[in-house]
Amino acid sequence: MNNLDMLPGVVKVLPFVVHDDVRYKPSQCELLVHPEQGWSIATELAAGPNNISVALTLCHHTLAAMICKAHKIELAHFTLFTRYAYSEAHESVYVVRFSAGERNLFDEVRFVGARRELVNPADMAAVKRYLCDGQAPPRNWRALVAG
Repeated sequence: MNNLDMLPGVVKVLPFVVHDDVRYKPSQCELLVHPEQGWSIATELAAGPNNISVALTLCHHTLAAMICKAHKIELAHFTLFTRYAYSEAHESVYVVRFSAGERNLFDEVRFVGARRELVNPADMAAVKRYLCDGQAPPRNWRALVAG
C-alpha cells in the first residue's frame, strides 16, 4: 500500500478520528482518500494519547459515513479498504461491504450490516495497479452491494 499517498488527487488524513457507535469511544486511523475516484484506505494505528483506540473492526458504518460526508463521495460509488499493518512483513487488507437493507446508514442509504472480506495479496496487487494507473477500483469492489 506504500506510495499510494503520492498519487495525484489523494488526500492523506493522519490521524482520522471516528467515534464508535457501540462504545462511544474515539478510534483513530490513517486515512488515504481519493474523492474523485471514490476510494479510501483506512490503516489501523497504535493506540494514541487519551486512550484513543484503533477499533476499526467495530465502526465500519460510522467510518464510511464520515469519509463520504467529509469528501462528498456517494456511497454507491465508494470503495473502502481497511488495512492492518502488524509489521513490515505482515499486513491484512479487507474490503468493507454493506448489503442494501433496512438499517439507515446515512443520507437515507439503507443497509443490513457491514462485513469485511479479506483481500488476497494477488487481488490487492491488481487493485493497487488500477489505483496507480489513475483508475478507480472496478465496480465489484464497491462498498454498497445489492441485498
